[in-house]
Amino acid sequence: MMDLRDERSLMIPGVIGWYSHEGQIEIEGIGEALTSLAKLLEDGYGIAVFIVPEGEDSRPYDGFLYSIKVNDSDSSILVTREGHVLHISGSQEKLEILACNIRFLVTQNSGPEVTEETSNHLHEEYYPQHPFLHQDALSLIITYIKKI
Repeated sequence: MMDLRDERSLMIPGVIGWYSHEGQIEIEGIGEALTSLAKLLEDGYGIAVFIVPEGEDSRPYDGFLYSIKVNDSDSSILVTREGHVLHISGSQEKLEILACNIRFLVTQNSGPEVTEETSNHLHEEYYPQHPFLHQDALSLIITYIKKI
């Protein structure tokens, strides 16, 4: 297991992550937690530790993600997984686009009309000439929930 003490790490309460062996990733969180995740992407470097529910089954997914590691690079965003760790790397400009999309999801789900049952999500999947995702990036679903 990776030693998270060696790098800048952040606990993000309010975020749960799942993975499937078929290459799908889902990250679900409350507004404040998704905003923290967006900030981590904007920073372009760091590790965030997720909530791992005790005694719960990860189905329909194959397992829970324990953390996310973000690194900047000179390329389009590459989303990969190593065990229970999600890796996201990409140029600062492209990481900021993904962060902006996450912030937009959060702001579209705030206000008096939002109830505790409110849930909304965005899909980030590669297609030819995608503006910021690398062709080998795993499929990423970000889900906003009002409360855990």
